[in-house]
Amino acid sequence: METSGFSVCGRFYGNSHSPKSYYHRRFPAWLGRHARRQDSQWCMEFADALMSHKLSGTPSCVSCPVPFSAPDKGSACQDRQHHSGGESHTCPRDHESRSGPALSGHPSLQKLDAAQRGCQPDMGEIWKSRGGPIRVTRERVMSPVFLSDGSERTTGPGRVGTRVATCPPVRVSPIRADHCYSLQGSREETLAPPRSPSMAHHALDGGDIPAFVQPTVGSAVAQRPGVTGRRGDLSRSPGPCFVGLAPERLNLSSMGLPDNVIDTIQSARAISTRNAYDGKWRAFEEWCVNAGCIALQSPVPVILTFLQSLLDKGLAFSTIKVYLAAISACHIGFGDKTAGQHPLICSFMKGARRLRPVSKSLVAPWDLTTVLNALSHPPFEPLHQVDLKWLSIKTALLLALASAKRVSDIHALSVSTSCMQFIRGGSKVLLKPNPAFMPKVFNPTLSCLPIELSALSPLSDAEERQQLHALCPVRALRVYVDKTASFRGTEQLFVSWAPPHRGKPLTKQRLSHWIVEAITVAYESSGLHPPAGLRAHSTRGMATSWAMFRGTSVEEICAAASWATPHTFASVEIIRLGNSFFIDWDRKMYYPKSDTPAQARTTTLNEELGQIKYIFSDKTGTLTQNIMTFNKCSINGKNYGELFDFSGQRVEITEKTERVDFSWNKLADPKFIFHDHSLVETVREGSVEAQGFFRLLALCHTVMPEEKTPVRNPEGKTTLYCKGADTIIYERLHPNCRKLMEVTTQHLNEYAGDGLRTLVLAYKDLDEDYMEDWRRRHHEASVSMEGREERLDELYEEIEKDLMLLGASAVEDKLQDGVPQTIEQLAKADIKIWVLTGDKQGVCSGEDLRLELLRVACMCQTVICCRVTPLQKAQVVQLVKKYKQAVTLAIGDGANDVSMIKAAHIGVGISGQEGMQAVLSSDFSFAQFRYLQRLLLVHGRWSYLRMCKFLQYFFYKNFTFTFVHFWYAFFSGFSAQTVYDEWFITIYNLVYTALPVLGLSLFDQDVNDRWSFQYPQLYVPGQLNFYFSKKIFVRCMLHSCYSSLVLFFVPWASMVDTVRDDGKDIADYQSFALLAQTCLLMIVNFQLCLDTHYWTAVNQFFVWGSLSAYFAISFTMYSNGMFLIFTSAFPFIGTARNSLNQPNVWLTVLLTTLLCILPVVAIRFILLQLSPTVNDKHRRSGYAFSHSQGYGDLVTSKWVLLKRKNRPPLFARAPDSAVAQNQPQHYRTIAEENEEPQSP
Repeated sequence: METSGFSVCGRFYGNSHSPKSYYHRRFPAWLGRHARRQDSQWCMEFADALMSHKLSGTPSCVSCPVPFSAPDKGSACQDRQHHSGGESHTCPRDHESRSGPALSGHPSLQKLDAAQRGCQPDMGEIWKSRGGPIRVTRERVMSPVFLSDGSERTTGPGRVGTRVATCPPVRVSPIRADHCYSLQGSREETLAPPRSPSMAHHALDGGDIPAFVQPTVGSAVAQRPGVTGRRGDLSRSPGPCFVGLAPERLNLSSMGLPDNVIDTIQSARAISTRNAYDGKWRAFEEWCVNAGCIALQSPVPVILTFLQSLLDKGLAFSTIKVYLAAISACHIGFGDKTAGQHPLICSFMKGARRLRPVSKSLVAPWDLTTVLNALSHPPFEPLHQVDLKWLSIKTALLLALASAKRVSDIHALSVSTSCMQFIRGGSKVLLKPNPAFMPKVFNPTLSCLPIELSALSPLSDAEERQQLHALCPVRALRVYVDKTASFRGTEQLFVSWAPPHRGKPLTKQRLSHWIVEAITVAYESSGLHPPAGLRAHSTRGMATSWAMFRGTSVEEICAAASWATPHTFASVEIIRLGNSFFIDWDRKMYYPKSDTPAQARTTTLNEELGQIKYIFSDKTGTLTQNIMTFNKCSINGKNYGELFDFSGQRVEITEKTERVDFSWNKLADPKFIFHDHSLVETVREGSVEAQGFFRLLALCHTVMPEEKTPVRNPEGKTTLYCKGADTIIYERLHPNCRKLMEVTTQHLNEYAGDGLRTLVLAYKDLDEDYMEDWRRRHHEASVSMEGREERLDELYEEIEKDLMLLGASAVEDKLQDGVPQTIEQLAKADIKIWVLTGDKQGVCSGEDLRLELLRVACMCQTVICCRVTPLQKAQVVQLVKKYKQAVTLAIGDGANDVSMIKAAHIGVGISGQEGMQAVLSSDFSFAQFRYLQRLLLVHGRWSYLRMCKFLQYFFYKNFTFTFVHFWYAFFSGFSAQTVYDEWFITIYNLVYTALPVLGLSLFDQDVNDRWSFQYPQLYVPGQLNFYFSKKIFVRCMLHSCYSSLVLFFVPWASMVDTVRDDGKDIADYQSFALLAQTCLLMIVNFQLCLDTHYWTAVNQFFVWGSLSAYFAISFTMYSNGMFLIFTSAFPFIGTARNSLNQPNVWLTVLLTTLLCILPVVAIRFILLQLSPTVNDKHRRSGYAFSHSQGYGDLVTSKWVLLKRKNRPPLFARAPDSAVAQNQPQHYRTIAEENEEPQSP
C-alpha cells in the first residue's frame, strides 16, 4: 500500500518516493524552532527510525505508532479511535495497546511521545467537563490534528492525499457564551461540542472571540488564502485561515459587521504590508518565547524592551515603526487602545525619533555608469539571444532612464497602433499612454505630449559604437515587442513573461520590481554589491540630473519628465509644507460643533489656491445643511402647512407662533415643529387620503430619487406606492387625475418659490392574480442571461402606469451659515461659481451644444446646472478645463461629487452628513462652505504671492552670482578660474542665502487677512498670473545682469590701482574675490529686504544672522589655524583680516550696494505713481507703521518699549458665528476676534 507520508509535530513530510536526504534537510529547520523543547539528537534519531521503518507499508499516527490506513480506504484517525481496514482500537498515550510495526521501543519515539503529552488536550473530555463554551488560543509549537471525515483534501504545506492536518496545540480556558462565533461568522448562543481536535483550530482574534473550523463529513475544510500578519497564520501556503488582526477585527465585530465585510475591510492592507507585518510579528513572538510570556498579551515592559533591542542593533527609525505597527495590529491591546497608542510606547517612539532622526541622503543611490556598462554585456546581451526575462527588465530600465517618466506613466504605455509608432525606418519611436490613463500630476500642456525616443547614433570608435548600440532604447523596445507578440494577450506594453500569467498585463508593482532587479543584476554582473534601498522612482532623478549635467535645458527636462515649471528643481517643498501647516493651524477654519479643523491633504497645490477662476459646487450638503425638515404638503388638492387669518390673509410664521401639540402621540419626535393644526385634525379624523399619504412616506422612506413599494394590507389587498419628481410621476398618472394634477402643480410652484424641495406621491391598487403573474415574469427576467435589463425595464413600465395621485410633500433644507456672504465675496474676487445639482440626463450631449453652453455660461458670473448626474458634473468641469485655460476648483460633500472633485485642478471636500468619501478624494477639507473664502482669499493668495516672490528672488540671486563669472572671463582668458573662493561657492546657497528666502516665503504678506476680505479685488492678479510670468522672468534676468555688472566692475575699478596705508598693493586675486563675494551677499540680502512687506522676528534673525554667519565663517576659514591644519583646503590665509580692515573696501561695498538698490527703489516709486497695481491702489504705503492700523500707536507713543498688559491673547477662543470668517482680523494673529474692527 502506498502512503502519502508522515507528520511530526505538525510538519508533514513527503511521500513514499521521497529520498531520505529530504527528511534530514527538513529537520534542521524544525529543530531551530523547537530547540527549547526537544533535544536535537533524539529528534534526528527519530527521523532515522521513521526512515528505517518501511514507509511503503501502513503509515502510523504520530501521537502513537499505531498504523492507519491510506486515504483511499476511507478510514480516519478521530479522537482516540484509529480505524485500519475497518477495525477500530483504542490508542492510549502510554502505548500499552498497539498493532502494527513496533516502533514503540525506540527511545526517540518515547521522548517524542512524552514531549507531546500535555500539549494535545482531549477537547471532547474538556468540553464535557465544562458547563459552557471554551476559549481556544494557539501555542507556538505545532501538533498534528486528525480530521474526522475520510475525504481527500489538501492539508499540510499544500500536499494532496493526506488526512493529517497541521494545527497548533491548544490552550483551553472558559469564555462567555455570548461572544462565540461559528465558521460562517454568524453569532450563536452556544457552541456545539467539537467532534475532533480539528474543531479547536485557530484562535486568531484573541480576546473573547474564538474561531473554530468545524469540518463536516463529506466536505473539505474551508480553504481561504492565508493572510500574513494575522495571528496563527504560520504558513504562507493557502489553508484554513479566518478573521484577522485582533484589535481592528474586535472593534469591527463589536459594531455588528459580518465576517465577510470585516475581511473586505481588512483587505485594505496591501499584500506587501501584510508580508512585512508577518515577518516582524514572528520576530516578536520569538522574543516573547525567550522572555517567557505570550506575545498576544505581552505587557508594556516586554514591548519596550523589544523595541529598545531593535534600537540598539542600529535599525532605522522607520524600520522600528514597522515593527511597532505589526505589534499593534496583532496585539490584543490595552483597554480601548492598541499597543502603539499606549502613552509609554508613544514616548519611547518620540525619543527614538530624536535619537535616530530620519535623514535623506543627498548622494545618488546608484552609479549610472556602472549600470549602463553592465547592460551592454551578458546576461543582457546579445539582445536577440538572451532569455525573455533579461530582455524585459533591460527594456523597462532603458525606457525609464530615457524618458524620465514615472513608473505609472510607463505602465500605462500601449502597443496599439494609435499609441506606438516606429518612424523613419525604426530610428525613432513615439509612445503614448492608454487614453483612459489619468497621470498622477495632470498638466494639460505636458500630459498630452508623447514620449519620443530616438535611436543612438553610432560613434567613430568601434567599441563605443557597439556599446552605444547595446544601450539603444529603440532597439530594445522593438525586439521586446516582436518577441512578446506571439503570446501577448493585452495592448499594454509590458506583459508578464513567466507562466501561468504569461502574456497578461503587468502590475505597477511588478514593473517597479523589474527596474530594481535590472539595477541589482547589473551591479552583481560587474562584481559589485548592489546598494541598499533601491527604488524604481530613482530613475527619474538619475535621468534628469544626468541630462542637466550634459547641458540639456531646464525646459526640455521639464517637458520630458512632465514637470510643470522649472522651480521643481528648487527646494520649494518646505515652503509648501509650511503653508499647509498654516491652513491646518488656522482656528478661523475650525468648526467646533463637529470638532473638525481644516486640513490640507496635499502640499503641492497651495499656490494654485491663489489662481482659481471657476468654482464648481454641489448644492445639497455643500451649500445647504442637508437636514431635511418636513415643512408643507398637499393632500388630495388641499394645501397644508400655511396659516391664514379670518380674512383669508396668509399669516407669517415666527418663533412666537403657536405650535401643534404632539404630546398625544408617543412616537412623535419632540424636536419636530409644525404650526398648521388642520393637518393634524385631518389625520385624526381618519381621512383615507391623509392616511395613505403618510403610509407612503413611512414605507418609501429612503433618499432614492424614484422609489416604488408594493404593500399588502391585512385585508389581502395589494397597493403599489410610488414617490418621485413631478416630471417622472406625472407621466405615469391616470387620465382621471388631470384636475388634481393641476391643483397640485400650483402648490408645487409655491413650494419651489419658497426654496423647498418637493416630491410627488402616487399609488395604484393591484389585482392579486395580476401581481402573481407579474412576480413570476419579474423572476424570469431577473435570472435571464440575455436582455435582462430591457425585460426588467418593460416590466417596471408596465406596472407603473395609470397611477393615482395622492399629493406632494415639501421639505426644507436650509442654507449653511455664511453661504450668501461667501458667494458675494468670491464674486467680487472675479471668481465664477457654477452650482451643479440634480439627476436628469441629457445635458451637454453634443460637441456643438457643449461649446455653445460653454460660451453662454462663461458670460455669466453664476451658473446653475440642474439635474445633472455625477458623470455629467465631471464632464462639465473637464469642458471648462479643456477650452478655458483657467484653474478650476470643485467642492462637494458626498460620494456623487467624487468624480467632479477628481476632475478639477483642486478638489475640496466638506465633512458633512453624507460620509467621508468626498474628503478622502479631496486636496483640502473643512466642515463648512463659508471657510472656502478664507482658504482662497487669504491662504491661497498668500501662498501664491510667497511662491512667486521665492521664485523671483531665487533666480535673481543665482543669476547675479553666475553672471559675475561671465564678466570675469574677459580678464581671465576664458579659463576655468572662478571669481569666488571655492568654499563660498559651496555654501552660498546652502548657508548664506537659504534661511532669509525661507523666512520671506513662509511669513510674508502684502496685506493682512482683514484687508483680503475687505478688498477681494486683490485676488485678481493671481488669476492673471501677474506676479510670475515670462515678462517677470525676463525682467528678473535683466535685473541680475545689471547687478552683476555693478558687482564686478565697481570692485575691480576700486582695487585695480589701490594700495594699503603702508604702500603695499592689495589688488590680488584673493582680496578681489573676498570683496566681490561680500558685495554679492550684501546686495542679495538688501534686495530681499526690499521685497519683504511683512517683517517678523524670524525674518530679522534670518537676514542678520546670515550676514553674521558669513563674516564669522570667513574669518574662521581664512585664519592661520585653519591654514595650518588644512593647508590645501584653505589657501586664503589672512585675506579677511587684511582686507576688511581697509576703509576703501567698506566704501566699495557701500557704493556697490547703493548702485544696485537705488535704481530699484526709484523704478518702483515711478511705477507706483504712474501705473499702480491693484495692490498699490488698495494698500497704503505705510501699512506696517500707519497711525490707524498695525503698530502705528506703538511707534508714536511713549509705550513703545513697554509691554501692553491689555493686549488680547494670541489664540483667543471665540464662538463660531455665521459671518465670523468675514469679520476683520488683526494681521498679527489668526484668532483675535474679540478685537474691535478698525477701518483700514
